[in-house]
Amino acid sequence: MRNRVVVITLFLLAVGTLIAVLTIGASKAGTVVGTFRLIGGPPPGESIPARGTVIFNPVAKAQVTSGGTVIFAPVAKDQVTSVRVTVSATGRFIAHIPTGTWTITASSPQFNSNERGACGAVDPITVKAGKSTHVAVRCDVP
Repeated sequence: MRNRVVVITLFLLAVGTLIAVLTIGASKAGTVVGTFRLIGGPPPGESIPARGTVIFNPVAKAQVTSGGTVIFAPVAKDQVTSVRVTVSATGRFIAHIPTGTWTITASSPQFNSNERGACGAVDPITVKAGKSTHVAVRCDVP
């Protein structure tokens, strides 16, 4: 009977620890809900869902010195360097990424461009813990 109590106690401690770890990890992430579309083309133009890859890249933090010089602090070694999300033909995606400010680039086999930055979000996004952020990612088709 004593062994059974010890095993049950250890199990409950392990589950409690696991829940605490998952809660702490989840509190440092947010959800990004987005769409990926090809926009433009010959008049009148179109807007169609795109499949491909959306890439979130962390933005270095800017600091302004007393002299007015802007210095960008490097991304911390323990910070994620980028997050890649595969997008299906529906063009919709959900990503759970760490908090912070992110720029977004993308690529699609439906859009062949050698121009760097041809696909992505117009502005960076800021992800907050436990919150949802919406973003529209696009490839501008000439």
